Amino acid sequence: TQSTPTRDRSTALQPMPFFSYHHINAYEDSAGRIVLDLIGYRNADIFIGEYGFAYLEKMQAKQERDRTVRMGEIWRFELDPGAPPGTKVEPRVLPIVDRQGHRYQLELPTINPQYNGRHHCFVYGYSSFIEGSESYTQWALVKQDVCNGETKVWRKRNHYPFEPIFVPNPEGQAEDDGVILTTVLDGPKGTSYLLVLDAQTMETLATAHAPIPQPM
Repeated sequence: TQSTPTRDRSTALQPMPFFSYHHINAYEDSAGRIVLDLIGYRNADIFIGEYGFAYLEKMQAKQERDRTVRMGEIWRFELDPGAPPGTKVEPRVLPIVDRQGHRYQLELPTINPQYNGRHHCFVYGYSSFIEGSESYTQWALVKQDVCNGETKVWRKRNHYPFEPIFVPNPEGQAEDDGVILTTVLDGPKGTSYLLVLDAQTMETLATAHAPIPQPM
C-alpha cells in the first residue's frame, strides 16, 4: 500500500559522501518516506582511481585488469521529507549473496519498467569477479530479490554478458513475469549472441548468434 503523494513537505538532508552513477528506482512508501535504491560506492575510484575500469590500456592487460576496482552494492536510502534540514542519512546495504555464500557486486541495474516509481522487489544487473574469483573476467547476470534476499545467477564460463533489459510479459501479473535480454560475448568463438532469459528463473529460453562480436 502506498501513501498519497504530498506536495507541501520539503527539506534538505545530508547524506554521507558517496559516488553513484546508476540509479535503480525510487518510490514513496506507506509511511511517506522516499525509498531510493541505487548502486553505491564509498568513493569514485571505479572511474578515476588508478585501477578504474575507464583506462583502456589497463583493461587490455590481464594483471592490471584483475586489479580493477570492484563494482558497487545495492544501497537503500529511506528519506523522510519531514525531517529537520541537515538531518544526516545513511544508506542500508542490501547484500547480494547466493545459496553457496558467494557475494556479488552489481552494475548496470534494471527493473521491470512498469514498476518505475513503485515499490519493487526484483533488480537485475551484471557482475564481475563472481564467486570470490580474483579474475575480472568471471562474469554473470544476477537477479536480486530485495524483498526476500534471494539471489539467482546466470553464468557460463568465458562468456561475457552485459547490460540486461527487462521486457515484461504484456499479460503477466507478477513483477518478474517477463524476459531478460542481453548481448553476450562468446570468448572462445570471438562472436556475440542475443541471450533471452526467463526473468523468473534466470534459465535460458533462446539465443540468436551473430557472426561478429558486439562491442560492449
